[in-house]
Amino acid sequence: MKTGLNIKLGVGVVLFFGITLLSLLLWKPLSIRWNLSKLHSADIKTRINSINGLLKLGDKGKEALISKFPDGENAAKLLLKCWNNVNETTQHEELGYKLGLPIHIAAAEGNHYLAELLVEKGVKLEKRIFMDFTALHCAANSNCRWFMKLNKNDLPTIGYLSALPIYGNASCPKIYDNHQKELSENVAQSSGCFKIAEMLIRKGAEVSAKCTCGYTPLHCAVMAKRKAVVKLLIENGAGVEAKSKLGTTPLHLAIASGNLQIVKLLVINGTDVNLFTEYQYGGTGWNPPQKARYSPLDYAISYGHTEIEKYLRKRGAQTGRELEKKSGTEK
Repeated sequence: MKTGLNIKLGVGVVLFFGITLLSLLLWKPLSIRWNLSKLHSADIKTRINSINGLLKLGDKGKEALISKFPDGENAAKLLLKCWNNVNETTQHEELGYKLGLPIHIAAAEGNHYLAELLVEKGVKLEKRIFMDFTALHCAANSNCRWFMKLNKNDLPTIGYLSALPIYGNASCPKIYDNHQKELSENVAQSSGCFKIAEMLIRKGAEVSAKCTCGYTPLHCAVMAKRKAVVKLLIENGAGVEAKSKLGTTPLHLAIASGNLQIVKLLVINGTDVNLFTEYQYGGTGWNPPQKARYSPLDYAISYGHTEIEKYLRKRGAQTGRELEKKSGTEK
């Protein structure tokens, strides 16, 4: 009797420890799987809790987060760098960023999922990077990220940069052109940037904020030829006649990029077709172009965009010389 009882007790102890050991072995994988399942929750707080849960599981949890993160591996690595302080300037070696704030990098890369997390974690939308770009500037035109990819001693002078449209052209410095080649955008990224711009505006981002050169997010969206973002900004009160420090309006930049659809969108929404700029982009190497007064029609003629030229003429546009002659100020 005693022997049978001892055997049963021994078996019970073995089973208990076996189940306990099995539970310990399975707990982490099951916990990882459970937290990963919450990454796609519609509730942002649930997503944040799932990420916190994965991070508490150590290296295995981090590896799982990186491999399954909705915005991809690089976005996950950025999240790990900034999770405890979303408002701190960070570097992102994988993507080449040296001066970026997490929300600016997410906006430029089109990482909508990450951007939502950063905003919920308390990111300050008014914070700016070099050249005073806001996150909304970066969402409107991903090429703002070029400035975050430079070492501080590589940064060109602000005065010269103010004479450059962000999309670049043949007269830009070689360093700028080289960066432009690696910034080709895809449809998914553009879609993510639109969603981020939409979210930032909804959360109170300033739609008419100006960078050091006087560019607004609308200038940036026009230069990136992002019609949907241009429309979004206009619908939310962006000034269609906003001027940079050199008098450049979004219309001038739309003409320079040869985008008739955006030109029409700006004109339909009240842009004066005869506003002057004080500068035309040009020059060679690091030598800035000469100052001059140019109307939108001058730009269309100068850049050889005949369809835009015809459209502007129908809308009453005139060249700078014609306008000066009309006002009696021709030199």
